[in-house]
Amino acid sequence: MNSTKKAARVAGLVYVLMSIPGGFSLLYIPSVLLVPGDATATVNKIQTSKLQRRGGTVTLRVADCNGR
Repeated sequence: MNSTKKAARVAGLVYVLMSIPGGFSLLYIPSVLLVPGDATATVNKIQTSKLQRRGGTVTLRVADCNGR
């Protein structure tokens, strides 16, 4: 296998692996923390859900590092 093909496969694998935390932070976290139409309830959920908030922040940072 030549080096270009190997690099392309590694890049593809990294891209697929980065989609897992990206999907988690973009789909799951907002569905847990956001209350449509009620800003006060949203703030309360964010303040009381430290683990989800931190997990969402970490996964966004990891997903944002893709390609940098």
